[in-house]
Order: sequence, then C-alpha cells, then structure tokens
Amino acid sequence: MALSIIVTLSFLVTIVVVLVGLIVGFLYSPVTDIGSIMAHVGFIPAYFLHLVAFQSLCMLIAMLIKRSGITIALIVFWVYMIEPIISTLLTYWLEIPWLAGLLPFEAAGNMIANPFPKFILRETQNYVSLGDLGIHLLYMGVIIWACYALMTKRDVR
Repeated sequence: MALSIIVTLSFLVTIVVVLVGLIVGFLYSPVTDIGSIMAHVGFIPAYFLHLVAFQSLCMLIAMLIKRSGITIALIVFWVYMIEPIISTLLTYWLEIPWLAGLLPFEAAGNMIANPFPKFILRETQNYVSLGDLGIHLLYMGVIIWACYALMTKRDVR
C-alpha cells in the first residue's frame, strides 16, 4: 500500500514537472521543434526513479524511528550535513571518489547532475549514466526489500 502511494505521488510529480517544463519551454524558447524537445528525454524516467528511491528511503527511516519530527530532522541533517562531509572526506582527503559516489544521495545527485554550472560556462553532464542508474536501482531494490522485511517482521501489512 505504501509503495503504491510512493509510486503514484512520484508519477504525478513527474507529470507536473514535464508539463510545466513544456509550457515554459514553449513560451520562452525560440526553438520549438520536436528534436530539441526530445533531446534529453532520458532525464524524465531518471527523475521518476530518483523520487521513488528518495521517498522509499524516507519511508524506511520513518519505519525504523517511528517519530515523524525526529525522522524529518535526521533526513535533513543527513542530506545537508553528514553525507556532504563524508563525500568530501572520501573525495579529497582519502582520495577515493568512487566510494563517495556510492553514498545514497550522492548517487542520486550523480544520476541527475546539477545543470546550473553550464550558466557559468562549465561543462555539465547532459545524459544519464548507466553506472549511476545501476547504483540507484540497486539502492531502490535494497530499500524496498528492507521495508518489506520490516513490515513482515512487525506484521504491519
């Protein structure tokens, strides 16, 4: 039941983002041919998977902690404080950048890279890497399995 809600919410949010992107693109872009529109359509399913994995991880943490305020604080603290520190330490101090890419939110960030550096004339990733997609799918499978095992063990179904 919870997984169907997660998938439904992720699908609806993805549809809204696509529609808003199309509307804004048609209004403010001088290029409106179908080739330009469909050039980077691979990011749409990747965004959907990103949403499903993030919400599944939040559901797992909520099932483990059972206190909503503490759960939200822990997730925010992990995403914005702990994981960037661990990633920076692994990348620059220990010089193991591939291990930093295996952290959950770092893997999600690698799958859909931040597009804003292109506005300051820096190169950006304009495709979805299959390696990052595989890592993300592996995380999703482990998280969903852990949620199912936890619900089965607690007989919550």
